[in-house]
Amino acid sequence: RNLIYHNLRAVLAIQTGLDYATALDDFFRARTIAHEIGHRSSEGLLLCNIASIYLIRKDSAGLKYARKAYNLKQLSANPGQQHNRITSLIIMGNALQGLGQQDSAAIYYTAALQLADTANDTNVRIYFDLNYGNFLLSRNAAASARTLFEHGLSLSVRNNNLRYRELLLLALAEASFRMNDTKGALLRYRQYHSFADSMARLQREHSFYRLLMRNEQLEHERAIQTKELRLVKARHQISVIVGLLVIAMLIAAGIYARYVHRNQMYRRLVEKY
Repeated sequence: RNLIYHNLRAVLAIQTGLDYATALDDFFRARTIAHEIGHRSSEGLLLCNIASIYLIRKDSAGLKYARKAYNLKQLSANPGQQHNRITSLIIMGNALQGLGQQDSAAIYYTAALQLADTANDTNVRIYFDLNYGNFLLSRNAAASARTLFEHGLSLSVRNNNLRYRELLLLALAEASFRMNDTKGALLRYRQYHSFADSMARLQREHSFYRLLMRNEQLEHERAIQTKELRLVKARHQISVIVGLLVIAMLIAAGIYARYVHRNQMYRRLVEKY
């Protein structure tokens, strides 16, 4: 249950607000759970997601997660989970391309291409269009790359999926520019900057909201601690009062017993004399 919760929370954080920090934290939490329960398929997919976030940020730390994901997919290949295999193939292609191994990267992209059309997963298809398009663009196949970018963007808009849209718009601007389509390039650059600005505002709102929620949580915790402290003090006061009452009662009982004893002694003396 926790595995599903953290995975869904991460996906929503990316798709609705491009909140990569929250997504990365939840993906890591979900991956730990998947590893502990021995769910290799889920762990491989989560490693793919982790690696993709690092690679989006141009962070080479994503390479080790890409390799782990690919190795897991090789060990637990499941024909019913082609989207997982496609993701791992793309990420390995990205990693090899980042290392300058273009020919080796092409092998993985080609393998992913053979599976991409059969995968019933919008995220994976958009991810493939973006990454394979970038690979084609790096090989000066701007027209083919732009076709893939436009397809990925249409899927993103149609499914209200913000993930990778910023990168797709920027890639479309670059592909159009290389094709000498300056009008199209300018349009895509404007769309890219407009979208990036709106996402930056959204991320600031998310950050402010998290800070606000944290402050409210701290205030709530302080209120609870204050109430608990008051209860402890009240219990202590009650204990002290009860203790004093017991002592007072014991003293009163002692005085009364002494009074009764003295009266009895006087009565005996009177009777005797």
